[in-house]
Amino acid sequence: MRRSKPFGTLSNFMNQAIKEFSDTTSRERLEIEKNLALLYADIDAKLAHAGANLNQAMRRINETAQAGLDYRQLLIKQLAPEVQMCNEVCLEIRNVLKDITYKTIKE
Repeated sequence: MRRSKPFGTLSNFMNQAIKEFSDTTSRERLEIEKNLALLYADIDAKLAHAGANLNQAMRRINETAQAGLDYRQLLIKQLAPEVQMCNEVCLEIRNVLKDITYKTIKE
């Protein structure tokens, strides 16, 4: 009801909403917003996955070091690949955001 207040009546509000939805730019804007929401959810999931993997690798290395064992092989075999994967995820996200920025500036 708060949103319809400036329109006087609910039917005026609904008529304006239908008019705006039939407008191509409004539909395109809604589609862009939907796609951005999906993109952000995908980015969030990728970052969460990469962070969880990195935390697990670090935990194993810390446990090995605390036990007084040689952890250098774990650094090479477990941590280095996880750091590389995190770097690749960050680069992918950076490229996606850069592409979005360039497309936005061009329009």
